[in-house]
Amino acid sequence: MDSAATRVILGAVARPHPGPPDRSAREHLASVLVPSSVEKSLKRFSEADLARIRASLARLPADPLCGKPLKGPLAGKRALRAGRAIRIVYEFMSATRTAHVLDVALRRDVY
Repeated sequence: MDSAATRVILGAVARPHPGPPDRSAREHLASVLVPSSVEKSLKRFSEADLARIRASLARLPADPLCGKPLKGPLAGKRALRAGRAIRIVYEFMSATRTAHVLDVALRRDVY
């Protein structure tokens, strides 16, 4: 497969990266912090669910506002879907470009 070829990843077309990102591109990436309490709660999910959660978390550095803004008691936080029934609740701090993961749970339990 030559470097100009495209790859299909989960139904979306992704172009191969031409090389390591330059410094200016790295400066725009956000940090994602997952506390140990959230990591412990991930043990209850199956391997298939964990793969979906990891894929969703991988989107956060490039686009930290990809999650849906929440209302009510969770105002100021965002929810990111990880499959059909799993939600990742996080808070994005724009000053430090950091996404703090607050909870990963089933939709019925997280709200």
